[in-house]
Amino acid sequence: MLVERTAAEAGTTLLSMTPGVILSKWSGESEKQLRAVFEVARAMQPCIIFMDCDPALLRRFDRRIMVPLPDSEARNAFLMAVLAGPELAGHGLRGEDVQLLVDRTEGYSGSDLSQLCREAAMQPVRELLRWGTQYMPGSSGTRHGIARGAASSSGQPQQREAMRPLGLRDFEHALAVIKPALSVEG
Repeated sequence: MLVERTAAEAGTTLLSMTPGVILSKWSGESEKQLRAVFEVARAMQPCIIFMDCDPALLRRFDRRIMVPLPDSEARNAFLMAVLAGPELAGHGLRGEDVQLLVDRTEGYSGSDLSQLCREAAMQPVRELLRWGTQYMPGSSGTRHGIARGAASSSGQPQQREAMRPLGLRDFEHALAVIKPALSVEG
């Protein structure tokens, strides 16, 4: 995700691959594959080539760029960008809630933050499924659900607000489940 954003910000093409795509057990095939990747990159320049970390492959490169964990400002920007997305429009988080999350996610990578946001966003959905309602967009663009078997006096299904907005408690649950992938001590 970080490399995709970097490539987009730089206005470059991104070639992302794993060592399994390049490495071969046949003599000379790996070199051919790697040469082909660089030929494609040369044709599509400017281009960023992103390869998954494999220690054996990394030893063959003379330069490495270490990307540190996001600082407080970067975590804030990341969370604000996710919360501003159309999927989470109308969330119930205030500025101080986001700051609390920023403080509690020290040591989280961009990938960890992404998982955290996905886990938190699933909480209202899980509740909705537990309550036995189904999601149905309302005519005004708001989200409504129809409870199974519930009907008004006219026999029409009753509509009620089905999916509550994402809130701090959803992130608190996610923080209990999603831990940073990297250890601070190591």
